[in-house]
Amino acid sequence: MNDQDNTTYTNAVQFEYMKIAYEELRQELENNNIPVTNKTSAAYTITTAMLDIGGDTGPALPLDFIEPLDVMERTAGTTDQFAGMSRLQFLPQGLVKTGFLRLWAYQGQRILFIGATGSVEVKLNYVGDPLVALIDENTQVRVINTVNFLKYRTAGLCADFVAENPARATACNGFAGMAMDTLLNITIKSAQAIPTRRRPFRSRQNSGIGWGSSNGGW
Repeated sequence: MNDQDNTTYTNAVQFEYMKIAYEELRQELENNNIPVTNKTSAAYTITTAMLDIGGDTGPALPLDFIEPLDVMERTAGTTDQFAGMSRLQFLPQGLVKTGFLRLWAYQGQRILFIGATGSVEVKLNYVGDPLVALIDENTQVRVINTVNFLKYRTAGLCADFVAENPARATACNGFAGMAMDTLLNITIKSAQAIPTRRRPFRSRQNSGIGWGSSNGGW
């Protein structure tokens, strides 16, 4: 931004736009289910009186919970392996309870069960928030390969809304898009063990979903 002494773009000025870039990074990681967002909960004991996790009768969901992936169960108090349960959009009515929960649904930000005749232990595989709270300029972002995106996107926002320089904002946002493409390609390729072809320069803007200037926007 040609402001080596931080006279115009002070830490305080940059930080407000850094928070926007940080939230965009969070959403991109979660939306693409990047491995750093994959979490497994501790075991919950679900008694015969409990019909949910995160609702009125059962334990709370993890603090960093975003979206469930799998729910597994075993008999409480045993060392048996956890077995996967079946996910339904809606739980059927009138099913006879057995010793296991067997089925689950996710509605109203609650994981719902039909209940069991005995206590079971349940674990969740879920999409979790991968980022620490952004407190100030000294906060350490411990997610590999995110630095370039945060730098360029913050600069793009500052250029757009502080300097009101749409040309520079477009350039910075283009580099931010490339940095995000690289981040996603590296992590997805590693997870899937398949080759990935690099997308064209500023492909996000060409597809209509990119970080644009003040005329377009995110």
